[in-house]
Amino acid sequence: MIKDTIQKAILTNLKEKNDIALKVLRYMSSQISYAQIEKGSELTDEEVQALLTKEVKKRTEALKMFEQAGRTEMVQDEKKQLEIISHYLPQQLPEEEVATIVKDVIASMAEIKNPGQVIGQVMARVKGRASGDIVAALVRNALAEK
Repeated sequence: MIKDTIQKAILTNLKEKNDIALKVLRYMSSQISYAQIEKGSELTDEEVQALLTKEVKKRTEALKMFEQAGRTEMVQDEKKQLEIISHYLPQQLPEEEVATIVKDVIASMAEIKNPGQVIGQVMARVKGRASGDIVAALVRNALAEK
């Protein structure tokens, strides 16, 4: 399980005195614990992935803001945090592969009333291996071409 892997990584980084990784891993572990308390039971790996994906999105948005503000030291810190969190997520699919999945979903649907229907089906197929922003953009492009 991802949670167990994170716990082992905390111990390893504690021994290696890797402060940045330790800080991020402890934060992730606490977020998982809070989510488990809220749910009332253990989280599945899919739920942990969703939680980590949410954290990646937060870091990505913060990174953009820091870049706009010219805060280079904060940009570097956010990039390191993103790298650490991303390590525990599944490998992202290449954009070309996601585009193929989008075309398959559109072809399989008889009637498309709004892009949200297609986005939902594509996200179910990629299961956290592609960003929602990328999927949405590819769906809009494919529907515009249609």
